[in-house]
Amino acid sequence: MMVDFPRVGGDGPTLKVLHLHLEVGQQSEANQFLYPSRHRVSVATFFPCRIEFPDRISLFDGDGTVMGFRRALRAAEAAGPYDIVHAHGPVDGTLYLLLCRLAGRSLGRSVYGAHHAYTNSNLKRRNRLLSYPCFRFFDRVTFVSEASEASFPRRFHRLARGKTSVVPNGVDLNRLDETVRWLSEPSGVRGFHVASVGRLIEIKNPMTILDAFSRIDDGDARLTFVGTG
Repeated sequence: MMVDFPRVGGDGPTLKVLHLHLEVGQQSEANQFLYPSRHRVSVATFFPCRIEFPDRISLFDGDGTVMGFRRALRAAEAAGPYDIVHAHGPVDGTLYLLLCRLAGRSLGRSVYGAHHAYTNSNLKRRNRLLSYPCFRFFDRVTFVSEASEASFPRRFHRLARGKTSVVPNGVDLNRLDETVRWLSEPSGVRGFHVASVGRLIEIKNPMTILDAFSRIDDGDARLTFVGTG
């Protein structure tokens, strides 16, 4: 079961959000569901969901077919309407576009999330091609980092001109560089401690961190992994 994180409070409008996913499993990011408790979140998937969601999230999962996804989407929409429809990938985004076109209706307030760099091995040729209509027709295109935004060719930026935004990298790289320089000075504190927070799976490549750490010539250095997998 997906961990039901503590509810987040705060003021502001109440939103109904529908997330579209190709599939949701143990490798799926849970932090996308960390909404303030006042919001109502639903999820529609193409493949059957492989984890149990908290009760506060409504799940509508498909059976791995286009018709199954259509049924899941219809069931989700019957529980709407939604303030935001968020597609998490090019396949589910394109399917949503096609199904909306076949039904003769608009996409609503739609957001496409560019969750990978264009050069990432996960973004295969098929997915690169399917990204074109998502960039062109969704109301907003959100990149997960400045590096992701910079990796996409100019033709994608032209398609989505005036409707892109970026979620900044949560790591302050300048502060990290300053810390490394300070530790390299004679007055710096010995015992450099590296912490890696993330799932221990192949795509996160924890072995690269381990290999890099093994090259540190400091007997007091420590490495801590925080994550499951």
